Amino acid sequence: MKNIIAGIVLGIALLSNSSFAKEGKSRLVIELQEKCDKNDYSSCWLLGVFYRSGFGTQRKSVKAVELFAKACDGGNAEGCFGLGVMYNRGEGVEQDKFKIVELYKKSCDFGYAGGCNNLGFMYDQGETVQQDKFKALELYGKACHLKDEQGCSYYTKLKGELKK
Repeated sequence: MKNIIAGIVLGIALLSNSSFAKEGKSRLVIELQEKCDKNDYSSCWLLGVFYRSGFGTQRKSVKAVELFAKACDGGNAEGCFGLGVMYNRGEGVEQDKFKIVELYKKSCDFGYAGGCNNLGFMYDQGETVQQDKFKALELYGKACHLKDEQGCSYYTKLKGELKK
């Protein structure tokens, strides 16, 4: 999680110091695109974040989906998570609850706590999947193990509920 935040902060800092090139894109966006084109999947993910939010470029949800998908297909956990969020919100792609489950699972399997938390919540609430509090506890526990405070909080709360 710290690496993600550091990447975003670095990207924003670089954007604020970048001059804008053609088509309203910052130099950083152009550099990230070049790296993504060479299969640097972290760059694809970060570029997807920029297109989703409009940092350094025009906001383009469809382009963000494309970049998150490339990152995810390349094994980038954050890319899978970002793509899951896009499917969840129906941004740049038709909303698909079953695809969300697949993407959050993949993100979690790749070691991203956000994917574990979100999938855990789905099992906890019985959202799209059959409710399974023990599976939710397992997923929250994995998020906690990945040093995610929210995962630890959900784990502790659910564990207490299950002991009753």
